[in-house]
Amino acid sequence: MDYYSGGNGESSFSNLDDNYSQPVGFSNMFRDNSNIILIIMAMAIVALIAGYLVYGINHESKSKGPDTNSTLSSLYVTGGELDPSFDPKVTKYTVYFDGSGAYVTGNSNTVSFSCEAASSKSKIIDCDKIIDMSGERSVEHSITVRAEDTSVTRYHFTIVRR
Repeated sequence: MDYYSGGNGESSFSNLDDNYSQPVGFSNMFRDNSNIILIIMAMAIVALIAGYLVYGINHESKSKGPDTNSTLSSLYVTGGELDPSFDPKVTKYTVYFDGSGAYVTGNSNTVSFSCEAASSKSKIIDCDKIIDMSGERSVEHSITVRAEDTSVTRYHFTIVRR
């Protein structure tokens, strides 16, 4: 095959054996209707995928809004017994101080709290605390969880000596 350029500006390949020539160019690609259908289908698929990526991802992130979960997922008390047992929906507790906190804090007159929020976007206030019960009969303590949307849940504890 030899490449030649005709006088009309079209380029083509010529087969010297049978003197057959076929113009080469973008317009030639559309002479067969099956090529047009394939190209239109490919463009439609690309448009659908692009539309999902742009609309779907943005739509999902915008529709959720800020996190509203202001609860704890876990609560641990050392040096006392929590009553009732921890439930994220219960906000008032009594801690019966028994002096067993020495192995954690080195001081048998302490009660310590540790906890985790149910949402990683929440902020916990006054959780990792050690409460000194020296000379105290009863102490009040509260833990506050603030959600991303600024809603608040407060857990109240009354710590009493047995």
